[in-house]
Amino acid sequence: MSVRLLSLFFMNVRQKLEVIQKMGGFTQTELANKIGVSFVALNSWWNQKSTPRPKKLALIDEFYLEITGQKIIPEDQLEAKKQALKNRGYKYTENNVAIILMSKFMTDQKIRDELFLRLTYHSNKIEGSTLSERETAAILFDNVVIPGKSLTEHLEAKNHQEALFYMFEYILDGGRIDEKFVLRLHSILMNGILHEAGFYRNHGVRIVGVYLPTANYLKIPDLMPELMMEAAKSEKDIIKLATNVHSRFEKIHPFSDGNGRVGRLLLNAMLLKANLAPAIIRQEKKQLYYTYLYKAQTTEDHSLLEDFICDSIVEGFDILERKYVQDFKNLILKKKIILAKEEMQIIDLLLFGMNSIRVSDVEDFFAVSKFTAQIYLSSLEKKGLIKRHGPKSSGIYTLLDFNVL
Repeated sequence: MSVRLLSLFFMNVRQKLEVIQKMGGFTQTELANKIGVSFVALNSWWNQKSTPRPKKLALIDEFYLEITGQKIIPEDQLEAKKQALKNRGYKYTENNVAIILMSKFMTDQKIRDELFLRLTYHSNKIEGSTLSERETAAILFDNVVIPGKSLTEHLEAKNHQEALFYMFEYILDGGRIDEKFVLRLHSILMNGILHEAGFYRNHGVRIVGVYLPTANYLKIPDLMPELMMEAAKSEKDIIKLATNVHSRFEKIHPFSDGNGRVGRLLLNAMLLKANLAPAIIRQEKKQLYYTYLYKAQTTEDHSLLEDFICDSIVEGFDILERKYVQDFKNLILKKKIILAKEEMQIIDLLLFGMNSIRVSDVEDFFAVSKFTAQIYLSSLEKKGLIKRHGPKSSGIYTLLDFNVL
């Protein structure tokens, strides 16, 4: 048994809860919700006035192992998450070309602004920015100067926004992920902040807070082309590849500053290239992110980091699809379409997970006959909400004109 696992058995409930709260970035109310108890019950455990029941103790231990990077993620569970994300991304392809997702992010200003704000605020906050999300928004969209905040922090926000514009347009134009792309990202991010913007470091560095040797600066010109060749590969499991490249990039630490922000942009460029939404790594999850990143860099186990990235991608999709769902609802209202309960549930399945559905799926979901399932789908088809591809009995159905809403 490892020292860290052994320590679990010598910690009291409050000590475990404190670790979970600190590393997970939870408030006590959020922590209570995660465990599935009231704030009063959690507070009683915290102050050692009562003891959790065995099931809740087991749940606290499970969360503790997850937070500290000791939990083992079942392979089938991780694969199911990845497949669900691929299905969400598949909705935005046209003739197997991954351009619809990025064009939606770039052409809809409301979606783009929300996405750029989240990515900029959280990435900079992880690196120590003192700007609030509201202050970041004022700088990005209104060019406001925030009193009491440094010029560097203003530049970090505007430069990150500019780097995002560059990255999205570059990927949308079919640009290749290579060394030139990474150096350009760094040049934009560090413009006016760092003299060596756009150039690899020529001296040694260390990562604060962990013992993780970075690459000798003399080897960086050889290591980076090799890493970029890996990043440019077309792999079936893109999340695994992007996670691996991200952890290796941060371990190489090719620049004197800005490695975290460039690394997260590179990660997202790879995801966008595969028609996945960008991963929004929230600053509240900083300790969790660093714990899983360190485990990936020091062991052969990348599963916790992959799982974390999957959850972060979900947030990116949510930004896009909140507006899409509203647009779809508005379409139904505008056409004054009346939907039965089963029809609404089928639409929800197509909106929130399945990119297509078959008669057999409807049979299984509602536990009805094939004839009844065909009636549900035919009704939606007649109402102009879904489209059939193939024979009536064995074809697949998709939302109508998903890409042009």
